[in-house]
Amino acid sequence: MISFGILFFINNSHKNSIKLFNKLPIYITAFLILQCVIITGQEKNVVDTSLVKKDTALVDSLSLKKKKEQPFKSKVTYAADDSIRFSMSSKKVYMYKNSQINYDNIELKSERVDFDMNKSVVYAKGIKDSTGKLMGNPHFKQSAEEFDAKDLSYNFKSKKGIIHDIISEQDESFLHAEKTKKESNGNINLIKGKYTTCDAEHPHFYLALTKAIVIPENQIVAGPAYLVMEDIPLPIGIPFGFFPNKKNSASGILLPTYGEEATRGFFLRDGGYYFALSDNFDLRLTGDIYSKGTWGATAASTYRKRYKFNGVFNLRYYRNKIGDEGPDQQRSTDFSIRWNHGQEAQANPYQRFSASVDYSSQKFNKRHNYTNPAQYLTNQKQSSISFNKSWPNNSPVNLSANLRHSQNSQNNSVSLTFPEISFNVNRIYLFRGKEGSSGKWYDDISISYTSNLVNKIQAHEDSLFISKTLQRMENGFKHSIPFGTSIKIWKKINLNLSPSLNYNGMLYTNYIKKNQVLHNDSINDTTYTFLDIDTVSKLTYAQGFSPSLSLAANPTLYGTLKFKKGSKIEAIRHVLRPSAGVSFIPSLKGFAPDYERSYFDADGKLRTYSRYERNVYGTPTSSNKKSGAVSLGLFNNLEMKVRSDKDTVTGSKKIKIIDNLNFGTSYNIFADSMNWSQISMNGSTTLFEGLSINVSGSMDLYAYEKTNINNRILYRRIKDFEFEHSNRLARLTSLSFSTGYQFQSKQGEKDEKEKKQNAIPGEYDYFKIPWSFSVDFDLNYSKPFDKAEILPTLQFNGDFSLTEKWKINFSSGYDVKAKKITYTNIGINRDLHCWAMSFSCSPFGETKYYSFQINVKSAMLKDIKYDKKKSNYDYGF
Repeated sequence: MISFGILFFINNSHKNSIKLFNKLPIYITAFLILQCVIITGQEKNVVDTSLVKKDTALVDSLSLKKKKEQPFKSKVTYAADDSIRFSMSSKKVYMYKNSQINYDNIELKSERVDFDMNKSVVYAKGIKDSTGKLMGNPHFKQSAEEFDAKDLSYNFKSKKGIIHDIISEQDESFLHAEKTKKESNGNINLIKGKYTTCDAEHPHFYLALTKAIVIPENQIVAGPAYLVMEDIPLPIGIPFGFFPNKKNSASGILLPTYGEEATRGFFLRDGGYYFALSDNFDLRLTGDIYSKGTWGATAASTYRKRYKFNGVFNLRYYRNKIGDEGPDQQRSTDFSIRWNHGQEAQANPYQRFSASVDYSSQKFNKRHNYTNPAQYLTNQKQSSISFNKSWPNNSPVNLSANLRHSQNSQNNSVSLTFPEISFNVNRIYLFRGKEGSSGKWYDDISISYTSNLVNKIQAHEDSLFISKTLQRMENGFKHSIPFGTSIKIWKKINLNLSPSLNYNGMLYTNYIKKNQVLHNDSINDTTYTFLDIDTVSKLTYAQGFSPSLSLAANPTLYGTLKFKKGSKIEAIRHVLRPSAGVSFIPSLKGFAPDYERSYFDADGKLRTYSRYERNVYGTPTSSNKKSGAVSLGLFNNLEMKVRSDKDTVTGSKKIKIIDNLNFGTSYNIFADSMNWSQISMNGSTTLFEGLSINVSGSMDLYAYEKTNINNRILYRRIKDFEFEHSNRLARLTSLSFSTGYQFQSKQGEKDEKEKKQNAIPGEYDYFKIPWSFSVDFDLNYSKPFDKAEILPTLQFNGDFSLTEKWKINFSSGYDVKAKKITYTNIGINRDLHCWAMSFSCSPFGETKYYSFQINVKSAMLKDIKYDKKKSNYDYGF
C-alpha cells in the first residue's frame, strides 16, 4: 500500500534561529510555528499545547477572535544539518541539508524541505551535487510502510498531494510511477507505472501500467498493462489487472500449468484453490488431469501458532493410466502422506508432542519424485508420532506414547507399531541421602522400573489393513524391575563385582500349542503326520526371575617407543585396554515358572518349545538351566609424535595411526560343544586430512562340513576347530570396508575479506572458484562357508560455482558388480537477480529425464515462467 503524510514543526530551540528570535517577539514566533502543519490524509493530529504560550492580546492583534483546536496530539521533533530559515514577508520556512521530521510513527527525510503557510503546502525534494547527481531525495516512512520519491508536495487543507518518480515496496513487490496523486480519501492515482518484484532501481522486468489506482490495505487496480523485459516491450498484455495489496493472506484461484506428455497426453497441473482460513492456518487444494485418463489430487496445509507449535501436512493421490486405451495400457494407484509437526520449546517444558510421517505407495517416488535424487534413491522410509510427558522437581517418572512405521519399497513390506506406551521410573539409589554418595559400598544399590505396552502389524503393503492381517496383530505388555549394585574391588585394574536381580512380567492375549498329528488320506490311501500349531486366545500372565553375578576388569596399559634426538619421529605410543569378565546365572528349576512344553516329532524324537516363543516379547527370562560366560575384549590405539616446523609453541604434533582397533569374543562355560562365539573385529583410522577408513568383520574359530542330501548341498558348523583342518586360527566369514574423502576449495574468512577489499566491479577470480567433490567406496565381503560374495559400490557427488551466479552440482555412482552407472543427477542453476534459471537431468537408466525452467523468483508473480520437461513417461526419450 502506498500512503504518505508529512508533518512539519519548528522547535524554538534551534541554534540557527536564535538571531531571528532576538529580533521578533516570542509570541509572534510561536504563533507562526503553529501554522507549519501538514496532516496525513487519514488522521487529525493535535500539537503539544505545552509548547505554546498563550497571549490574548497577541491573538486579537492577529484577528484570531476564537480559540482554535490545536492539531497535534504528541510531540514533534526535527533536525537539519545546515540551517532553518524563516521568511516573515512570504510566510515560508526553509530547511536545508539532511532535514528530518518525526511525529508519532511518521518519519520524513529529505535534503530540502519548504513550507508555504499561505497555501498550506509542504514541498520536499533532493538537490544536485557537484557532479550533477541528485542526492537526498525524500524518503517517507510510516510504521512498516515507506517509499522514496524525486519530489513531493502536500496540501494539508485539501489533504491532497503530488509525488514524482515514486518507488514504493509492496511486500515482495515494488511499484514505480512517474507521477502520483493522492486523493483526500486515501486512494492514490498514478500514470506510467511499473509493477515488479525486482529490487533494482532500474528493474530488469516489469508490468508496464498505463494507469492504476492504489486502494490502501486492499488492492491495486490497473488498466491496460504489458510485460517489459530489459526495456524491451513484449507482445504479452492484459486489458486490466488486480494485484493484492493486503498484509494478510487472501483466498484465491490457483492457475494450472499446461503441457504434454507422450504417455499420458496433454495435461493441466497444480490448478485449484487456496483457502486463507486464518492467520494461523491455510489449505491448498489442487489437481492434475491428463487427456489419456490420468488424474491426481493434492491437499496441503501449513499451520502455526506462535510460541506453541507449527507443522506442514501434504496428501497426494494419483490414478495413473500410462499409454493409449487397450489391453496394453498400464494402470496403477499412487499415494503419499507427509506430515511434520513440531512443538516450540517454550510451549511446555514437561510435555512434548511431535510427528514425522512419510508414508507412500511403493512406486510413488519412482513415478513422481524422479527429479529428486534423495527421495528417488530412498528404499526405506520411517515415520513416528510421539508424545512425551515428564514431571517437575527432577521427578524420575516419565511417560511416552508412540506410533511408528517402517516401510521397505523393495519388497513392499510394511511394519506398523500403534500404539507403543512406555511408563518408566529412572534409577533410584535406595541408601543415598540428599547430599549424594557417602563413599560406602551400599550407596550404589539401586532399583528402577520400566514398562511397555505394544501392538504390532507386519504385512505386505496391499494387505496391511484387511481383517486377516489385523487378526495377526502382535500385542503384549511387559514390565521389568532391575535391582543391583556395583562394588569396586581393585581400582587399579578397574575390577568390579556386580550382583543383580531382574524381575520380568509379561501379559499376553494368546499363546501357542504344538502337536504332531496323524492324518489318513483316504483319496490317495496314504498316512502321514504333520505339525499342528494352534493359537489359543486367552489372557495370561507370565513372569520370570533372573539373578546374575558378574566380575569384570578393564585395565589400561601404555607402551611408548622413543626415538633418538634429531629424528623426525619423536615417539610412538600404544594404548591397550584389555577387558575380561565372567558372568553366572544360576538355575531356578523348581523355583520359577516353567513355560516350556514338549512333543514328539515324526521321527519319534522329543522336541521342546516355549508356549510364548511367537509372542512380541518372547518368554520371560527365567532359566531352568544354569549358564555362564567369559567375555574377552581388546581395544587398541596407536599414535605417533613427530616434529613440526609450523607449530612453534610445542614444536611437535600428534598423528593418529590407528584411532581404534577392537577385538571381542566370549566363551560359554556350560555349553556341551562349540563354546566359543565368533570373534568380532572393528576399527577406524584417518589417513591424511579427511580420508577416513572403517573396517568391521567377524571370524569363526570352528570348521564346517558340506553334505549332499537329495542333490541338495547343506552346510553346518562342526565342533572341530578350523586350526585342525587348515592350520588357520580362524576363518573370515564377513568383512566390511568403507572409505571416503572430500575435496574442496579453501574459502576462509581471510580470502573472502581480501576478495571484497580488492574486488573490481564485474570481475570474477577464476582461480578461487568454490568447489567440492566427495567420493565414497564400500566393499562388503561375505563367506559363511565355501562360497564368497563381494559387493563393491562407488558413489560420488560434487558441486562448483563457475562464476558467482552459476552453480553446478552432480551426483552419481558405479555398480561394480553390474558394471553400469547408477542413478545420476546433474543440476545447473543460474542466479538472474530477480529471475532464476535451473536445469536438471538424469541422462542414464530407466529414470532419465530433463527439466528446464526460467522463472521470476518472487511467489507474487510465480506464473511468469517458462517450463520444459521430458521424462521416462515420454516415448522416444
